[in-house]
Amino acid sequence: MNNDTGISIDNLAEHVRAITLNRPEKANTISVRMMRAIGDACTQLEDDPDVRVVVLRGAGRWFCAGADVTDGHLAGQPGGGPPVDFRRDVYMPMIRMSKPLLGCINGAAAGGGLGLALACDLRICADSAKFATSFTRIGLAVHDNVAWLLPRVVGLPQALRLIYRPTPINPVEALRIGLADEVVPAADLDARVLALATEIAALAPLAVQLSKRLVVDSFERNIEEHMLAQEYASLANHARAKHDIVEGTTAFAEKRPPRFKGPQ
Repeated sequence: MNNDTGISIDNLAEHVRAITLNRPEKANTISVRMMRAIGDACTQLEDDPDVRVVVLRGAGRWFCAGADVTDGHLAGQPGGGPPVDFRRDVYMPMIRMSKPLLGCINGAAAGGGLGLALACDLRICADSAKFATSFTRIGLAVHDNVAWLLPRVVGLPQALRLIYRPTPINPVEALRIGLADEVVPAADLDARVLALATEIAALAPLAVQLSKRLVVDSFERNIEEHMLAQEYASLANHARAKHDIVEGTTAFAEKRPPRFKGPQ
């Protein structure tokens, strides 16, 4: 994808792609073009059968410092054109992605950057990373999906605490409250994220994708609806990836690594 969009799509390993926020000179702040490019990239990678895991990362010293307030489209300034549709253009493609989405948090994730980090399934952080809600600090109500995602990740009291006290927190505190899933030395971050992505990519891809959707969607269903969805997922798994089920059970019995092919 052209860097004029503010992002790039990079091949990290077999079945693993990265969406790189690529405006390091502006702390990877999000423009309208960049927002739409992130959503388009998620849709493109979701539809690519060769991709099993996606990594979201920032170029340079920042993960993402939030919105680019100089972007007239984003700010809704006169003559700036229609503002971005956050729901349609970026967050729903991220949240509805069936493939694992790993956040490689190399630096500060603030405001809208925190929203992007929260939309990832897991957040692996450098020991130099920071997190901040930022919104109330500059007179704004919380947006960029942070108000929906944050309490689901860290719980209601912690989410409110981070909104009431919008100063940055370090990765040790983020790990303690569940905002970060791992913290590693900055020099080891890329290698650790790649190792985790490669490990996940070696699993049966359809089983992983169906499992992710069952877990994520369980928050919106009652137990009966969830059990029915689970039955449908099992039928889809057998219908579309019978080879992987046979291969997985055979490899387990033979005490060897399985070689999964994905839906056939």
